[in-house]
Amino acid sequence: MLLFFFFKTPIMKRTIIIILIAACVGVTWYIANTTERLSPQAKSAAENALLEEAEFPARPVWWHDDAVMAIGVVKGQTNPPHAADKACKILKSKG
Repeated sequence: MLLFFFFKTPIMKRTIIIILIAACVGVTWYIANTTERLSPQAKSAAENALLEEAEFPARPVWWHDDAVMAIGVVKGQTNPPHAADKACKILKSKG
């Protein structure tokens, strides 16, 4: 009963919200700083490996933080989930 009353006070609600915001900021900062970035040579090798495949007719659309690559496929000619799996296998084989 005392715990229920404690969470109903405006000060406690504000404190919980501040703690949750701080936790979200901390997790975001941790993820952003521990993600491995690719070198320009590794990015170029990955792009060239994908360009050799018929399913990927053009260079990747963009790189996000040198860690995530968007790949374009031709609509109606390629199964996107299959292409994504194939791209992941190719990129994994390149390290």
